Amino acid sequence: MYASRNHWAKAYLKDIFFAGMTTSGRSESINAFFDGYVNSNTMLNDFVTQYDKAIKSRRDAEEDEDFKTRNTKANLESNHPIETIAGERYTRKLFEIFKKEWRSATQDYFHKKVSIDEQNIRYRVGSHKVNKELWAIVDYNLIESSITHCSCTKFETIFCTSS
Repeated sequence: MYASRNHWAKAYLKDIFFAGMTTSGRSESINAFFDGYVNSNTMLNDFVTQYDKAIKSRRDAEEDEDFKTRNTKANLESNHPIETIAGERYTRKLFEIFKKEWRSATQDYFHKKVSIDEQNIRYRVGSHKVNKELWAIVDYNLIESSITHCSCTKFETIFCTSS
């Protein structure tokens, strides 16, 4: 068990993005997925039929959300390029989460240039309420116009080109 600690110990998983889900959250998500389709009294043969219905329902909902994402524009709250890019790249649901973070960031967060060279700018980013030594480190590539590293790993999967 000790040899596999990197798979379960929080200290080894701090640089991995889990979209804010916890173990209990994943369990609740699975329960919500089957809610209305199966219960503790469902027989095995009925479970297979109900499972297929649950999958079809989920796929239909995803197709509907994909259609809405492709055919509607994001409701932007500013003209900032970061919000515009997020609105173009994120799904509608993820963009709503991003907007909440963005709203908070534009009100409570600050940045300070740490270093600059011909290709990259390194920033410290964080809330004025937190010690600056604990602020996230963000590397911005000037040539690619993209974030190449963010120590918080919150939005790296879309914006960053490498880790």
